[in-house]
Amino acid sequence: MSGLGENWLWLSRFGWMGVHLFFVLSGFLCGVALAAWNVTRPASWQAARRFATASTALGLLVMVIAITLFQNRVGLLANSVGWPVLSLGLGLLVFAAAGRDNPLGRARIPLAGWLAGWLAAISFSLYLAHKAAYHVVYTHWGQQLSTQGPWAFAVYGLTAIAAGAALHYAVERPGLLVRKWVLKSQ
Repeated sequence: MSGLGENWLWLSRFGWMGVHLFFVLSGFLCGVALAAWNVTRPASWQAARRFATASTALGLLVMVIAITLFQNRVGLLANSVGWPVLSLGLGLLVFAAAGRDNPLGRARIPLAGWLAGWLAAISFSLYLAHKAAYHVVYTHWGQQLSTQGPWAFAVYGLTAIAAGAALHYAVERPGLLVRKWVLKSQ
């Protein structure tokens, strides 16, 4: 972990995967819990929808708390408490946006449906490629981007999306077409 500073020492002791996996699963758990609740208990889901606007406000408040926890992005508090708090805040916002009965759910954003569908289509490839893309950006432009804040976020994010899209269209999609062809011929 050389070059990353002393705040990264705790992370190097535990290893990237062991720590990171828990935090990824906290967000995954929120999404799965919401979907399971909606499908298995539709009456309860519908009854809770009357609190959707309150869920928006609470979700925004929890997001502010998460952002505050991430002030020291590489610190132990941010990485042990911050990710589950962020997942909770996003889960509340997803619940609020899951219906047309509140302003967040009624909001119309041009191309949002298409963009969400496209991101969902490339999501597995994006997951596989994002760390490599971050490494390439860090290796080539890390020093220049280290003081750029939102600009750095955009460069890292768009590079990861481009790498994920390239992997999806060059490998995953053709592979799925071959699988479909093989299964059809059997």
